[in-house]
Amino acid sequence: MKQFLIALAALAVVHTAVSFAAYRLLTKTTVESARDEPPVERTTAADQTREVTMITLMQTKTMTKAAPIPVVFYMWAGYAGLALAVLYALALLGLS
Repeated sequence: MKQFLIALAALAVVHTAVSFAAYRLLTKTTVESARDEPPVERTTAADQTREVTMITLMQTKTMTKAAPIPVVFYMWAGYAGLALAVLYALALLGLS
């Protein structure tokens, strides 16, 4: 039984690595919109006495991430299968 649990742990590690790689490689990131905001002056009275001007430049981006449905199903089905195998192993231990 110990070998079975070691095999399940190894499968969990491999499945996690493959799932992470598939998610990172196959997830598509899209920039829907990008716009530059007008500059904002943030000079304080103390900065004015030192003749320093503070200006903040900002850019706004709206991004979306989309993971393919098969990748999501692979991840969840793999973990569900591993969980069922653990439950099965525990049930066998209880019967013996």
